[in-house]
Amino acid sequence: MAKSVPKDDPRSVKVSVTFTAAVLAVEICTIGDVSVRMSRGSGDKWTGEAPIVPSPDEREFRLTFRAPSGTDFEVVVKARGKKLLESADTSDKSRFTIKETIVVPLAADA
Repeated sequence: MAKSVPKDDPRSVKVSVTFTAAVLAVEICTIGDVSVRMSRGSGDKWTGEAPIVPSPDEREFRLTFRAPSGTDFEVVVKARGKKLLESADTSDKSRFTIKETIVVPLAADA
């Protein structure tokens, strides 16, 4: 029997990722070792959520997408209504990876 992972660990907080860009596909999105499943919404907006256990330690945020070179993009990562990351740039190749360091704070006001 496969081991199930509880979706709502009481220690975890919901972290949301919003990615806006005219892309062909989002290949992968992770925060540390947690995968964030991204879904295409309306227009050029992609969204995803994942339960993350808060920690004062830095974690790598990574999002890889496929799009024509020169595609403008914006990414926002939030937890408890607070922005952990806000970044906008232009991709320089057709398979582009955003890598940033974020911290999911232990307290809402941290």
